[in-house]
Amino acid sequence: MVTRDRRSGKVVDRDIFINKNLAPDTYSRVLAHEVGHAIDELAGTIPTAGLSDELRGVYNSLNNGQRNAAGTDARANAKPFLPQHDGYERDDIPGEYMAEAIRAYMADPNYLKTVAPKTAARIREYVNPNPKFNRTIQFNAIAAPAAGLAAGGAVLAGSDDAKASPIAPELPPGAVLIDEPPTDAGA
Repeated sequence: MVTRDRRSGKVVDRDIFINKNLAPDTYSRVLAHEVGHAIDELAGTIPTAGLSDELRGVYNSLNNGQRNAAGTDARANAKPFLPQHDGYERDDIPGEYMAEAIRAYMADPNYLKTVAPKTAARIREYVNPNPKFNRTIQFNAIAAPAAGLAAGGAVLAGSDDAKASPIAPELPPGAVLIDEPPTDAGA
């Protein structure tokens, strides 16, 4: 959630709220997706122009419930699953695509660099040199061989194969994950 100053429109506060009652695999996916929104917003809203085909493909591959036999991708004959199917309005769709692409990049960089190289390059262009990120987040440009690409898609899509691998990166020692809105208790 972004709070803006009424007069200037300037962002004055940001919060991410995640329902702690979600299933663990869903919780991880939602959290990583919301972090994708935060990165996109802090990077100045990464432009999606010229990336539509890649972004649609990534979004469908990772969110379509009609999976292939291996569970690694949407079935080839499945109707594409798009943000509109989750109720998003036209103006929100580019941000949903980008947040999901950033989630994919964080979870499996080689997957995104292989299936959506222009999108991966655009994310690097806006995030890597940004002083808000460049000491903590860097998206690499070198793609490893495509071996394991299907497994990466399974992890990103949340198939049964993904249960052994977290979708969101592990927290560093001493870091705290707040999974519910702060309360006024004890204040």
